[in-house]
Amino acid sequence: WIGHKQGHGGTGVFPIYLQTPADPANPGEPDFWAYCIEHDIPVQVDRPGGIGDPSDYLGNNYYADPVVQGKVLWVLAHSYPAISLEDLAAAAGVESISRYDAIEATQYAVWRYTELTSDANWNWAGSDDEAATEAVYWHLINDANANAGLTPADRAATVTVTAPSAS
Repeated sequence: WIGHKQGHGGTGVFPIYLQTPADPANPGEPDFWAYCIEHDIPVQVDRPGGIGDPSDYLGNNYYADPVVQGKVLWVLAHSYPAISLEDLAAAAGVESISRYDAIEATQYAVWRYTELTSDANWNWAGSDDEAATEAVYWHLINDANANAGLTPADRAATVTVTAPSAS
């Protein structure tokens, strides 16, 4: 189930619930958060959605390229909400960043790969702190470009449990 966007004006992140909330008007904490990978396709909220593998992507932009998928996954793994606002600000070399500014920087970084083939002059005017938002954006882009990218398998976790020898 896809909840309502949170973020500045045209950028945002969407809460994703594995089950339709009992009270959709007050859904509680989501199971996941999702960014848009298609700039001009509006997200339909308050309705069921599907979770799929990147190879299931039905859109028509650069995200179909596995290299772009790797860059986008890298951005998502190194941005908010995958890491805290404090850790993101520190990684970008800024004193602090607001939640909505972190979301904006991340959304623009995703669209930089999925919708463009080069860097763009994004509109930072809606930001609480334009300089911090732009610094986080460039941190995500520069580090993603310097990295080979990620695959879904890179984000998998392995857990081993050893039981005691006595009952």
